Amino acid sequence: MSYRIKYLALALLLSILLSSCTGASQPTNEPSPLPPIPTSTPSQTIFHLDRSALAYGIFETEATSLTIVVSNTAPGQFKDFTDISIEDASGVTTYEVQSGESTIVHAMPAGKKRVTVTSGLQTKFRNRITGVFINKITFNEPAVRIAQEGKRILVYGDSLAVGGNVDDVSAEAWPVLLRKHFSVSVDAYGYRTLYDDASTVEARSEFAARIASRGPDRIWLAIGANDYAFEQWSAQQFGQTYAATLDAIHSSNSQALLFAQSPILRADESPNVFGDTLEKYRQQIATACLARPAWCRFVNGTNPAFPRPDELDQDGIHLTTKSSAKYAEAVLNIIGK
Repeated sequence: MSYRIKYLALALLLSILLSSCTGASQPTNEPSPLPPIPTSTPSQTIFHLDRSALAYGIFETEATSLTIVVSNTAPGQFKDFTDISIEDASGVTTYEVQSGESTIVHAMPAGKKRVTVTSGLQTKFRNRITGVFINKITFNEPAVRIAQEGKRILVYGDSLAVGGNVDDVSAEAWPVLLRKHFSVSVDAYGYRTLYDDASTVEARSEFAARIASRGPDRIWLAIGANDYAFEQWSAQQFGQTYAATLDAIHSSNSQALLFAQSPILRADESPNVFGDTLEKYRQQIATACLARPAWCRFVNGTNPAFPRPDELDQDGIHLTTKSSAKYAEAVLNIIGK
């Protein structure tokens, strides 16, 4: 038996050697594999921002080009304040945005870097919220969106909270400046009043729920100047609703600390049709907040740490680039670095 196995093994080896020498190959039904296709085309990465004022995104990437599709629905009188900003390794670049939809292509230095894209202001016009909205962000290489660390601040307010009259709204509005230290979202637009959000129980509840959905640790309330100026209700009516709004916000997000800031000083604070000066609206804010000391901190907007009338724009109401920086510093010192 041993001899026969050895003989068969030798015969099989001889058959293989002969097949190799004559160039014979085993038949196959499998097609020959194609050579790999070069992958030299860079892969794009697409992101979207939310529709809030001064919305922003922070990204890490090695991309060298960034394409942004942006729409501007703000009325023509705001054309000097419609911009977006991009910060990369080379610094901050601000682009003016034309009316309608347009595309902006931004070149960036090579290498890994952090990129921040910020949309623009919003304002009410004919009972519609208009402004500068970023519709799509496309990197020409892979990119990753990252969350900003630190306290989550939400700023609620009017035109001063979206920059007022600063040169470059998307880069110099005081909430944007605070982003050097905090994660800051903005719920604000020009001409806004508390009346817009809280004149009924249902409206207050919906407003408070929207604020809570952003998950803030701190809520900065900077509202009331337009309630006085637009003469929608008296200081007493305003104060009653302001107090109810504080309660609604606290009920929706009991963990958040509220900062109730009274309006900053303006050049003209003469009585409105109700016979109320802006100071009376400030007093109502103070009364409402100080009655809730466990979770509300009153902030006196007339404090010299905030912009004074002679530091405002020529209209005596809105901020300049310099006074916006002062405003940001005042808020930073109160919330804590």
